[in-house]
Amino acid sequence: MGFKRFILVFFIIGVFSFFNHANTAGAEGTALLDIDKGRTYVPIRFVTEQFGAEVTWNGEDRTVLINNQSKTVILKIGDQKVEVNKRIEQIDAPPFIKDSITYVPLRFISTVLGTEPVWEPKTSTVKIELNKKAITLSTIPYNSKTVTKINGTKGSSITETVKSFKVGAKTFKANVITVDLNDPALDLKVAIAKDRVGQVESLASIAKRNGAVIAINGTFFDAYTESKEPYGMIIADGKIVHVGKERTVFSFDADNNVSFGIMNPEIKGSTNGSDVWPNNWYSYWLNRTPSFNAAANVVVFTPDWGDSLGFPHGTNVIVENGKVKEIVTDKDVKIPKNGFVINLMGSEVHTLLSRFTVGTTVDYEVVENSNKLESIDGAIAAGPRLVTDGKITVDFDKEGFKDPKIRTQSDARSAVGVTKDQKLIFLTTTSTIIDLAEIMKQAGAYQAMNLDGGASSGLYYNDKYIWTPDREISNAILVIKK
Repeated sequence: MGFKRFILVFFIIGVFSFFNHANTAGAEGTALLDIDKGRTYVPIRFVTEQFGAEVTWNGEDRTVLINNQSKTVILKIGDQKVEVNKRIEQIDAPPFIKDSITYVPLRFISTVLGTEPVWEPKTSTVKIELNKKAITLSTIPYNSKTVTKINGTKGSSITETVKSFKVGAKTFKANVITVDLNDPALDLKVAIAKDRVGQVESLASIAKRNGAVIAINGTFFDAYTESKEPYGMIIADGKIVHVGKERTVFSFDADNNVSFGIMNPEIKGSTNGSDVWPNNWYSYWLNRTPSFNAAANVVVFTPDWGDSLGFPHGTNVIVENGKVKEIVTDKDVKIPKNGFVINLMGSEVHTLLSRFTVGTTVDYEVVENSNKLESIDGAIAAGPRLVTDGKITVDFDKEGFKDPKIRTQSDARSAVGVTKDQKLIFLTTTSTIIDLAEIMKQAGAYQAMNLDGGASSGLYYNDKYIWTPDREISNAILVIKK
């Protein structure tokens, strides 16, 4: 969207589960020419070792350590952030594993070796030369979007079962769906009800509208008032539509690499191209109804909120095509389709309004610790965290959960997790959160998080409910067949 940058910035201690990193000799000297994305990938171990680098694979955290005479490089499968001599850099595509070989974008070679690879169009080869030594890699076509057949039979990428789990003296029945995220025919997606923040819709309707084969309810929302607003962080189709804090986030990139971690984002703004005083500004929230009697409040509203704010309070800075179009006080205003509205209340009117005049260039980003991570395609924040690296790690206090419905009571539950070998787990049952953590661990989850539960809990598969929610919901996690 041209009018602003949507940048999600947060550190997540995540897990990416992939195949065993054993080398196979036959394809080591071959590069992959991605016919879908127009990008060339090279085998990082083969190339760097040819020029004297030492390469170490860490299967525990799925990282590759590369040491040569002048550089130490650490890269992680599925992550566009790489560490070069203890400095974080961003590469244009994440490393991945194919046929037990790790591949990186061709441009990354210049970062590691300090030399620019040469593409030979006549022979479709890649030549890399350093210190009077040269190697040439042949290329083979590779389609990252290749679709494979999924038919629900034995060996399918999707399985759906009802399982029994024994926790202490208790036995729980749970509906369990597993999804092989290595299958390129599947996509993960986050969807919000009626494509608007603050709306509700049946889980089945959300699934059908988006062409999903699987759907599970997402984060908590205000189910008992008219606002129906979500509580947690939501990113849909790479776009930040709602901000929450202190809770575990389930996220994934465009290649279905999954991560879990707590985040506390901030919204930081700039005017006339500068984000330092006196041009900087900030917002408390994104797409959330403000407290009208608050002493101070700032909220950014985007088209994901709706056509207008829906309330006549505060001072509104209307930004369209990246510039302030109008400033309106105590009136409901339209939200530009290619813009946003900054709603100021209380003392923040006096603090921030002077930054804005008609024609001022305005931008913002969502940040945490001033570090950028732009590869997130979808995210849902709920919690609490259930399993971390195969161990139960429920911590109600850390994530700010005080309600006994979460801390002690048994109720309908939904959970999402991922196994070590990159299989996503959707699970519904009736239990306490502590028991749910044990159930997810027994189900094979290496990482897992609780989702909204109670009347919201629902699981939908192949055009029917296998766990029926008792109300319409705010948002959902979907699996789409391409």
